[in-house]
Amino acid sequence: MMFLITPGTSDSQKNSCGLTQNHAFIVLGVVKISNGTRLVKIRNPWGIESYSCDYNDASPLWTPALKKEAGATAGVVNDGLFFMTIDDFKA
Repeated sequence: MMFLITPGTSDSQKNSCGLTQNHAFIVLGVVKISNGTRLVKIRNPWGIESYSCDYNDASPLWTPALKKEAGATAGVVNDGLFFMTIDDFKA
């Protein structure tokens, strides 16, 4: 099992991508989509998310075909599931 843990001292603060600080997220897997981008599939155990960087739910980088390919929820749904580029994950 893998986790993403955001640094910080308070879970009432957000980082530059809108993720709650001082919080753990579940890594569900990694997918490489047909445009060559590698994405990390992540879930917030609280069941909500506010991720705002590349490949957030409303990102113009998504096409319906890419969302389907990655296993992303169609449309903008605050379900706790989101995708992050591998580069953002490693940063």
